[in-house]
Amino acid sequence: MFAMRNSPVTNSDIIRRRRTRRGRNSAERGYILLTLLLMVAMMIIAAGAVVQTIAFEIKRDREEEMVHRGVQYARAIRSYYKKFGRYPTKLEDLESTNNQRFLRKRYKDPITGKDFKLLHYGEAKLTLSNLLGAEAFPVPTPSAGPAD
Repeated sequence: MFAMRNSPVTNSDIIRRRRTRRGRNSAERGYILLTLLLMVAMMIIAAGAVVQTIAFEIKRDREEEMVHRGVQYARAIRSYYKKFGRYPTKLEDLESTNNQRFLRKRYKDPITGKDFKLLHYGEAKLTLSNLLGAEAFPVPTPSAGPAD
């Protein structure tokens, strides 16, 4: 029924059987995991580059939309001035004055999300902290304790 081998089982026969069962030698086991880890690291680096590009494009789109809205306000103010010979005192004047609309709707600033406001001559004060942001130069607050 079963054929018996004439030669005794040797060490090389056992190693050969282990290789065929497991598929790989024990010295080769970690290479697939190492390759997989390398591929994941490369994908994370590529995703980081793509995220930076997308963030830049979103910022550029918001800036472009802000320019468009600024042009709409400038056209409305120019039309108001041509019609009445003076500049509007508030934004409501651009929306409805004598049942005339110079601005279709009030736009919000796409970068900050706040409403635009009219600036009159002398109101706009430009400082270094306005240009760089309020957090760039923190203002020290005086202490509440008595002076020495």
